[in-house]
Order: sequence, then C-alpha cells, then structure tokens
Amino acid sequence: MNRRSGLPSSPISTGWRSTTVPFDNNGKIHTSRRALMRHLWITPSLWFLLFGVSVLCGGLFAGSVIFTRYHKQTAVPKSAPQLYGMMEHNEVSYQGYLDCLKDPNCDKYKSPTNSNNTTYPHDYPGHPWHWTRVNAPDATLDNKRDCQNNRYRDLYEQFHQQGFVIFQSCSMQATVLDKVEEYTATIPKAAGRVQTAPVTAVKELAADPDTLEFVRYLHGGRRPFPFQTLNFPTGTQQGIHSDLIHFDTMPRTLMSAAWVALEDMNDDNGPLRYFPGSHHWGTWDYDEIGLTVKGVPKGQQSQEVYSQELERLAVKAGLEEQRANTMKKGQSLIWAAGLLHGGAPQNNPALTRKSQVTHYYFEGAQYYWVPHLSDIAKGEIFYRDDAPRCTSADYAPKQILSCADEQTQRFVNQVP
Repeated sequence: MNRRSGLPSSPISTGWRSTTVPFDNNGKIHTSRRALMRHLWITPSLWFLLFGVSVLCGGLFAGSVIFTRYHKQTAVPKSAPQLYGMMEHNEVSYQGYLDCLKDPNCDKYKSPTNSNNTTYPHDYPGHPWHWTRVNAPDATLDNKRDCQNNRYRDLYEQFHQQGFVIFQSCSMQATVLDKVEEYTATIPKAAGRVQTAPVTAVKELAADPDTLEFVRYLHGGRRPFPFQTLNFPTGTQQGIHSDLIHFDTMPRTLMSAAWVALEDMNDDNGPLRYFPGSHHWGTWDYDEIGLTVKGVPKGQQSQEVYSQELERLAVKAGLEEQRANTMKKGQSLIWAAGLLHGGAPQNNPALTRKSQVTHYYFEGAQYYWVPHLSDIAKGEIFYRDDAPRCTSADYAPKQILSCADEQTQRFVNQVP
C-alpha cells in the first residue's frame, strides 16, 4: 500500500534502480500524472545520459540545417530535369533550319504534335523553346481580333517566326494607362526605373485580361502570371541582352514579357530595339556564346562585355535590328524568351520615353534562377524567390485549379 496515494503499489525496474508504481483497486497501473510524478524518479546518472543525448541530437540537427542551406545554394535539386536537351550547336541548328525551309522535302523541324504548314526551329523537340509548340493554339481564339483588327492566328505565326508581336488590348482601360503614365512621369530620371512599383494602376496594367489571354494563346495554352514590372520615365539605351540571363526557370524558358508604350514612340526618344528571329538560337547563356562566369568581370562591365559579344554574333548571323519607333500609347510589344533586345540611343535627351514592361512566368516551373550569376558546370545555382513554385496545374483544367490565377491575384494585391 502506498501511503501517499492510498493505492496498492508494486516494485518495477527503471533500468537503473527499482521504484514502485501505484495500482488501482482492479490491479491496473494508476496512470494519473500526479501519481506517476510522485513515484517515478530519475537518478543523477540518467539525467546525465539524457543531457548528453539531447546535446548530440541538437548538434546533428544544426549540422543538417547548415548542410541543407549550403546544398540548396550550390547544387541543382536531384529531381530537376536536365539543363539542356540534346541539341545541335546553335549556329549549325539555325543554318540547318534555313536550308530546310528551302527544301520542300525536309521535315526535320516538323513538330509531331503540330500540323501547321509553317515550321520553326523550336518545332525540333531538343529546342529549349519547344514547349510552346507541343500544343496547338486554342482554335476558339484563332479568329479573335485585337483592337487593331489583327487576327490572333496571324499574330501567332508572326510571334513564332520573329519572336515578337505588337498587340493592342481591348480590355486595357484608358484611365489605367493615364494613371500609370502619370506615376511614371514622377520617377526621377536619375533613378532610371522603378521595379515592381506598389501602385494599383501598375499592377492592374500588368494583369490586363486580354494581355494574359493572348500571351497564353501564343504559348500553346500554358497559363502566365506576372512576377515583376519595370517602369521607365526615359529610354534605357541598354545594350542588347536576353531576359533569360536575369530570370529563367526550370524547366527552362518558361517566361515572356510585354512592353507597353505609355506615350507615342519616335526615333529620338530611345525606342526599344530588337533582333527578330534571335529567339530561335536558344537561351543566350554566357557559356553558350563562349563566355564564362569567372571569365567575365562583375558588375556593369560584365553586362557590357555580354552585350558587345551578342552584337557581334547578331551581325555575324545576319540578323537585322528593328526599332519600335512607331508604337502608339497603349500598344504592347510582346516578346519571346530569348529574343535579343535593348534600348536605342536617345537622340534628344529632353524627351521622355515612358513605358512599363511586365515579365511573366508560366505554370510548370520547379524553381526560378539567375543564369548569369550561376555556374552551370559546377551546379552552383543562384535562386530567385520572386514567387512560390507554380506546378500544381500542369495538366489540370483551369476550372479545377490554376496556380497562375492565384499568383496573378497575389501579385495584384501586393499594394499598400
């Protein structure tokens, strides 16, 4: 009988010293917390053992956290697909494409899932932009027209052939455009630009319904969502580049952009310039054009070296520069991932060139990264955290789930 609890007791072994545990009147162990705390006691040796085990577990946990963080910063996840498909060298592939177009019997670049008469380099399954041609465009939108009376299907063919198209949205409200223009005019010229401005009108312009629908149409039904905006009060006069070196995805090239003129463009205010057809060449990574991360100086100088090399290659390839010097306020120039573009010289420094560019990701990206800050050969990846992964609706109908819709709403709502 236990004197404190008034219950019968029985000796048991704790592994270190015998003690007693109270029983109830039916012979079962009395499991009340108070009773157990009164009768179970721990020797100093056991306290020492538990302390040592806890220290060991804490050390292992801390080590695993450090290793995980280091591993995440320096290695590609095991589940990530290959960085590159099995492709020919860009120059050979592009010349082969040109020769194939002249040969009526050549069907090398014909996509097995696309019955279009016109063929493009990215119909070849190994091309990094092939995903845009796996699915034919939505036939219900083929005959829809933008507010310049251009048929969607005609714009689709131009987009895939040249890598850009000028689009006039019918849902883009004049009041929103005016508000964005007014905001952009307040940006100091010295600042150059404002990234992802927390302004409602800026976000509304980025999520324009017709633009989202049309970008999706151009990319075979893959749903886009905005992740960044840039507002420019004047021309950038930026060297040519591919957006993919700044923000890419895995799988690769799941991005696009729409550049909206907030005022009429002309030859003197530094209009956008670009090289039609350059998107056919691939991703334009540093190592693809013979540069390496270590071999290129850091900072702005690295961008200048990169742009100079691209200029040289574009001339060598026979690509001809074009300029968006006739665009009107409210028109959008939508370009493909990999299209080489930049800013033309601003001949008249007194002029403005108010514009907004919105960059879009597409559903299906496992993660986002910065190629020009990464060393692919070593698997050292510089990740971006622009948005959570959006992979939940690769094949699910939009009516069931669209993480792109959720991401768009999240982006729009991120205002004070």
